[in-house]
Amino acid sequence: MFAIYLDELSVLLCSASKKCTVGNMVANHLMFPDDISVFDLSISGLQNLLNISCDYVAERIIVFNCKKTVGVVFPPININSVLKTS
Repeated sequence: MFAIYLDELSVLLCSASKKCTVGNMVANHLMFPDDISVFDLSISGLQNLLNISCDYVAERIIVFNCKKTVGVVFPPININSVLKTS
């Protein structure tokens, strides 16, 4: 039921940002019954995904537990320098 109920949100998130991909598939979010994670390459893009999520749940009277909400930003890395040290 969870997947059916939030499938529309998944479609909205996929269409909002094409920056995070695995092959040719958009991978900007993961959904589990008690967790939703969103990913983007920029803070503004991440904020856009969060705004879409908040608007979606507000329209459907779904409650997010903001006490569990955490944001993490990783600095960009040069993948070539990482591969050389391995």
